[in-house]
Amino acid sequence: MSNLIVVGTPGVVVPPEGGGGTPPIDTSIVTTPKPNQGRHNLRPRLAAIWRSWNGVDEWTLTERTSPVFVLRGATGTRGAPVEQAYAETQRDGAPWEGVRVAKGQLGLQIRLDAPDWEAMRDLTHRFEESLEPDKVSTLRMVTPDGKWRDLSCRYVDGLDYPIELDPLASRTATYSLTWDTPDPFWLGEEVVTEFPFGDAVRPNFPAPPMQINSSQTFGSATVTNPGRGIGSPAVWRIDGPFAGFSVGVGGALISAPNLTKAKGQWVDIDATPGVKTVTDESGADLWLSLTSRAGMGAEIPPGVDVPVDITATGVGPGFNVRLAFRPRYRSGW
Repeated sequence: MSNLIVVGTPGVVVPPEGGGGTPPIDTSIVTTPKPNQGRHNLRPRLAAIWRSWNGVDEWTLTERTSPVFVLRGATGTRGAPVEQAYAETQRDGAPWEGVRVAKGQLGLQIRLDAPDWEAMRDLTHRFEESLEPDKVSTLRMVTPDGKWRDLSCRYVDGLDYPIELDPLASRTATYSLTWDTPDPFWLGEEVVTEFPFGDAVRPNFPAPPMQINSSQTFGSATVTNPGRGIGSPAVWRIDGPFAGFSVGVGGALISAPNLTKAKGQWVDIDATPGVKTVTDESGADLWLSLTSRAGMGAEIPPGVDVPVDITATGVGPGFNVRLAFRPRYRSGW
């Protein structure tokens, strides 16, 4: 039997000569080598990784050897639509009032391949589990230097793809999928800065050593936000001992001057809009303990040397303030 070489138009199914024996050949999977293709493959590339909400399954969509991979035509990776707000007046023109970024939408053409029908069935179940509509899965974009950004995705449409051939027999399936991205921004790796009691420490960027002393105001600390154009909500943890504290960014404070915690106890503050919680090590709600909430919802602006305000009383060994946030970006790279 001679070797068969197929040359045809992508997407055209070529029937075998004689009408029997060998099944039809789908030329959509036949590729023609391009000039310098080998050299092109050596160039640094962007990687896209689909990470299921279950924390177990993930696939590198840009790796052709992956059983789950992305085809051409991705949309929604370069920024969500914006809404411009203008005032209505009786005069000509419309004065600009501001801008709002609405939820975004991600669109991907995804293909599944498996070596046999059982593997195809199992792969289909695992991938489609990542599309549970009440769960949040993540698309991660990784640049050649290893830096990454995440986009949170909620499935909307595309699971019911057109079936032309038995997907288990053909061992392949192609989805045209759409997700909503309620948080339209891409999130970078978490930035964490700690300000402990006593021992001089350096934050996560070049700066003079900093420390907190008993019953002192610590107002000279700064942090760096590597995000671009968009601020980041702050998440705080204040470890005891203390007899009161005030923390904030850029003068917007969160204060509990009469709240006391011993060593080994702590207070967690999530200032993220839509979250805004204050709890302690037992999970108790301490919202009413705050006398100032101006820093709830405030964002750390992008840039260097953003002031961090920390005041604490009754502190001693073990006291520590931890500030964490994730830089935000409009696009995936």
